[in-house]
Amino acid sequence: MRGMGCMVRIYADAKPVADLWRSEKVVMYLQEGDHIISASTCGGGVVDPANFAELHVFHADLPVIFDDWVERLAYADRLAATIAEFDLACDNVPPEWWWVDNGVPASFDRDSAREILGRFNDDNFWRVA
Repeated sequence: MRGMGCMVRIYADAKPVADLWRSEKVVMYLQEGDHIISASTCGGGVVDPANFAELHVFHADLPVIFDDWVERLAYADRLAATIAEFDLACDNVPPEWWWVDNGVPASFDRDSAREILGRFNDDNFWRVA
């Protein structure tokens, strides 16, 4: 991995896999079973809305969801139902998900995650695309 300076860092099961720039991709060959695939901006920076919309895996669908008021309301309802189950979901994840490796705890702040998920109530959330 290149380290700092990438646009997006890709993780598999909380372990960094690749640092990517625009138009780059990574192919992962994982063992059979359940895995958590995630991404973050490198260095923990703020996500640039233009880059988010361009690089999101469902970027072609974002305008349909964000610009259509009926779809937006439907997704807002889905997000509200999801957030209602957030604590229950966190309380029921497999214990190993709370650890990166060898006794190192995962850097997950439940309150911060809940706050981020709750941003769908803010009109700025829907201005990403």
